[in-house]
Amino acid sequence: MVSIIKEVNKDLNKNMFLQNLLKKEVILKIVRVSEPLQSRRKNEEFIYIDFEVLSDFEGYFTQNKKETYNIKGEIISIGFTLSEVNENKEYRITKGKNIFNILNYALKIKHMIPINNSSSFFIAYDELYEALNGLEFKATSTEVKSRDFNNYLKLEVVE
Repeated sequence: MVSIIKEVNKDLNKNMFLQNLLKKEVILKIVRVSEPLQSRRKNEEFIYIDFEVLSDFEGYFTQNKKETYNIKGEIISIGFTLSEVNENKEYRITKGKNIFNILNYALKIKHMIPINNSSSFFIAYDELYEALNGLEFKATSTEVKSRDFNNYLKLEVVE
């Protein structure tokens, strides 16, 4: 029997996705964590995480379409900066990193760190992958006010 392989919907715009998620909550599942890639701007590395939308979520998600639609079942890919790898092949994940909230939550759920952790940490890629792969969580987005950059939206876990 033929079965369809779910892939990232390249038409979905990350910024529009996060804009629609402001003041809302949606259930997401991490279906893929990429290998670390080298950033062009700094010595940092980054990863792409593919999120499948598990609950109904209507809004404007594409640049070329003017109508709203429900993206339940769609997959969206979002990039996250890690840091430079240290001598132990670990990344320093600080509270200021966009991935901190999601990864900290995943590590707590998988009992890899204390349940009350709110501190920065060092983590190897294989530990990061183990914590994130298959994770389901309730998500929202928040606006980050920045003095150095333009304000931006980031994905957050609703605990």
